[in-house]
Amino acid sequence: MGKEREVISTQDFQTQINKISGTPLLEKLKKQIRKIVTNPDFGKPLMHGLAGYRTVYVKPYRILYSFDDNTILLVKFEHRKKVYL
Repeated sequence: MGKEREVISTQDFQTQINKISGTPLLEKLKKQIRKIVTNPDFGKPLMHGLAGYRTVYVKPYRILYSFDDNTILLVKFEHRKKVYL
């Protein structure tokens, strides 16, 4: 089993989560976050200006995150057309 990492989210991430509170999408998001926590390499690595970040699909949204030895940083949860901007 992998090392236990602290999970931190940005204010932007929290704002987006508050918008979906009480919807079925929130449960899908939580499921994907559990996968990230279990295996931070789970997401697709990004390139160019977003190198160092990874993304996971939660139809039609994406979770943008990064991680190191100690933490997982949940950066954004946005529609797939906006998340990379």
